[in-house]
Amino acid sequence: MRRILLFLVVTLLATPLGVWAQGVTTAGLTGIVKDKAGELIPGANVVVTHIPSGTTYGAATRVDGLYNIEGMRVGGPYTVKVSFVGFKEQVHEEVYLELGQTLILDYDLISDATELQAVVITGVQDAILNSEKMGASSNFSNRQITRLPSIGRDFRDITRLTPQAGGSSLSFGGRSNLYNNVSIDGATMNNVFGLNPLPGGQSSASPFGLDAIQEISVSLSPYDVRQGNFTGAGISAITRSGTNQLSGSAYYFFRSQSFAGTTIDGVASPIPDFNFKNYGFRLGGPIIKDKLFFFMNAEIEQRSDPFYTFPVRKTGEASSNTNTQATDDADPSTGMAGLRDFLKTNYNYDPGVYKDFSRATESKRYVLRLDYNISQNHKLTLRGNITNSFQDQFPSGSGGFTGGPTGGRGNTNNVLSFSSSFYRINNNQYSGTMELNSLFGGGKFANSLVVGYTALRDFRQNAGGLDVPSIATVDILGPNGQNLTSFGPDPFTKNNKLDQDVIQFNDNFTIYLKDHTVTVGTANEYYSFNNVFTQVVNG
Repeated sequence: MRRILLFLVVTLLATPLGVWAQGVTTAGLTGIVKDKAGELIPGANVVVTHIPSGTTYGAATRVDGLYNIEGMRVGGPYTVKVSFVGFKEQVHEEVYLELGQTLILDYDLISDATELQAVVITGVQDAILNSEKMGASSNFSNRQITRLPSIGRDFRDITRLTPQAGGSSLSFGGRSNLYNNVSIDGATMNNVFGLNPLPGGQSSASPFGLDAIQEISVSLSPYDVRQGNFTGAGISAITRSGTNQLSGSAYYFFRSQSFAGTTIDGVASPIPDFNFKNYGFRLGGPIIKDKLFFFMNAEIEQRSDPFYTFPVRKTGEASSNTNTQATDDADPSTGMAGLRDFLKTNYNYDPGVYKDFSRATESKRYVLRLDYNISQNHKLTLRGNITNSFQDQFPSGSGGFTGGPTGGRGNTNNVLSFSSSFYRINNNQYSGTMELNSLFGGGKFANSLVVGYTALRDFRQNAGGLDVPSIATVDILGPNGQNLTSFGPDPFTKNNKLDQDVIQFNDNFTIYLKDHTVTVGTANEYYSFNNVFTQVVNG
């Protein structure tokens, strides 16, 4: 033990103190043990057992009668046993712990010589009003996550229930969503380059599946040195863990325009055709009972929407809900059909379609987690996460003849572009985390070590993932000077990619003194970026 402590101290002194901090991943337990006369009992034995997994934690009360247990699994139920020679053992059952919570349980032991009809447990818990709670925060347990509605099967549907949340933008307290710190199992899940607050955000993907999450915590103002790196909110999530019981589920969620209303206050409001599917499975259980556990989750999310909000207008058709400039005449030599035929005949180039073009969105997510009870005082967690996602996007209007707010190259009531001008954004994420939580000296010292690596690979393709000939981007103006239509590849897609690598090393060493708790540690994130952007390479 002395060698381990010496190694930790040397590591902490040799590593420069970081300015960042990780999210919370565990819970804790603390309290004071006395006898009926109010005298402190040093050396009392406190053993806590996580019933579903058989995981045990232990500590002895110090000279001040206090005990502290850190790095505990979130949830429960737990059974707490407190014993000391000459006193009756006290047992407290059905104890539950929240993410980031240090629950206070005090005990008054009764002498073994005292004859009573029954032993009364005096441990009292209050999950809400707790003197160990640091700052304003909201916590969402697995029970709440399972029962709360989430149309998009997205963790952001849960976090926006925080009173300080600002709607669907992941903004808290009026701050930009780029100023949050999102972590899962202690590993950073931010898009640190700054293009979006989350990995996969450009393709509207969540970095992890909702069915893989055990608990979520949102902190606004934590007075805890172990939490930081945000001025908006610190959002911490932990994945599910396996237990001694093999359990799992398979699920399938779907929606379409058939489930949406078509009238608002008696006024017809047609819904464009769309299709949403989310399906997957989860499985968790023991590899070695009470010792080694696994959890896995895999899911696929797919969505298809019409790209054209304002479709092409037939000759003589009213233009209130259609494109006002482009027409699809019966005569193929005129209108959009005529332009497409002209390009195919004279230049052997097919600009793509200009109607009935679907916007594809897809996300595939995989999670694997292992929990290893090395001993009563040492717990190891390993977690791997892969998310591959893409979404088709409107062509960029930058550098085009916008002609005012209704111009550009996308689809408005004035603009109708060919599908060759649209592009696909791909967001791929690969992440791994190792966490080791340890207790030393009968609970006098605690250490939490987190090491993580995340690789983000973002790149663009032409819409549909198809190859488009290397021709120039062409904008055609209408009679009013605005863009009428565009064809040719998006001018900012070719050779557009961003690679991000994040290495994380965090260590917190806590010392429990008579009247104080001292935490010293280091938190480090090392970033590496490779950004390629060669715009308008084809003219």
